[in-house]
Amino acid sequence: MKTDDLISQLTKDLKPVKAPELPIVFALKWGLVSLAIVVFIIAGFRPRLDLLQSLEHFDTWIQLGAFALLLFASLGLVAWASTPGREGFKKYLKSIFALLSLLAMVQVVRLLGMSRELLSEGLAILGSRCALVATTVGAVTGFFVAWKARQGASMHPLWSGIVLGFAAVGAGGVAITLHCASQNGMHIFVWHFLLPLFVMGVAGSVVGRKILRW
Repeated sequence: MKTDDLISQLTKDLKPVKAPELPIVFALKWGLVSLAIVVFIIAGFRPRLDLLQSLEHFDTWIQLGAFALLLFASLGLVAWASTPGREGFKKYLKSIFALLSLLAMVQVVRLLGMSRELLSEGLAILGSRCALVATTVGAVTGFFVAWKARQGASMHPLWSGIVLGFAAVGAGGVAITLHCASQNGMHIFVWHFLLPLFVMGVAGSVVGRKILRW
């Protein structure tokens, strides 16, 4: 077989390599898809009974906006780390942790002035059901986005996985805000935010090392 014929046979099924999506495009596209999945799941599962009334309060929009911002920003960083030639990952990573700190402060503000009785009530084990909803919905959206993110291998697979877990926390936070009507600050801090953050961060680190690597 001639060399030209061999080359032709080996390359006949090859397709052009697609350029990776810009981080902002990836974040907006798959962030919106993730939010659509969240709304679909919660609508089919059971939204909070006072949902329409709660949307009239600024506090609810702060919660939804903070979690959604965490989702979009984290997805942008995952895409950034998967784009060849991109620099400034550590600087962007610091901004994600600054956002997490801000979100934590929003939750901690709820604790100010609460009585010991209300704090204890917020720590009741029944709150674990909210953590389960948040982590389950976050995992569904997280695995979906991980499937898209693995199309470009990350230069920082461990941290990309952890940040992907943060994105799942954002999606799960939106879900649980639409699902749970509790106004107890301790309940929201522990079961809506802190525990899901720990679980999804650990899960994301495993996913990152397994599938977001060269």
